[in-house]
Amino acid sequence: MEVISTGVQLAGGAVLTTLALAIIVIYFQPAYIVHFFLRLNKWRAGCTTKYVKVGEHQFAYMERGRPSKNQPSLLFLHGFSDRKETFCEMIMHLPKHLHPIAVDLPGHGDTGIKAKADLTVEAYAAKLHQDTPWAAALPVAMQRHILRRCGLSQ
Repeated sequence: MEVISTGVQLAGGAVLTTLALAIIVIYFQPAYIVHFFLRLNKWRAGCTTKYVKVGEHQFAYMERGRPSKNQPSLLFLHGFSDRKETFCEMIMHLPKHLHPIAVDLPGHGDTGIKAKADLTVEAYAAKLHQDTPWAAALPVAMQRHILRRCGLSQ
């Protein structure tokens, strides 16, 4: 009988250990896998997550680069039951000179929500237009359009 080399034994043990850990994670904490891929996509897109406090709420947002005076920022708002990281694939393919910002709306992703918070579209729009880094980046016409669509302005 041939003696199996130590290197082969170590490689086999590493493979078995990796498979065992993967099965344990999939069985007990499958959300870890989702969070790993969300962070991987965010890193590939070159984005960083930041937080800003607006009134009682703390918003999480993701951005790449810095705002420019001669070019407006791009603001990405997700729909119901989504999060800011869904835009990573799109941001990844944008030119590097653009300044994309993706915001987690209240109660979604990393942005928390208070127990008795107003969950209407009007309340979301009002919070997004308060003193936030992305409100100054939006053109005034866009802000008025969003407010008008939500019935907050004439």
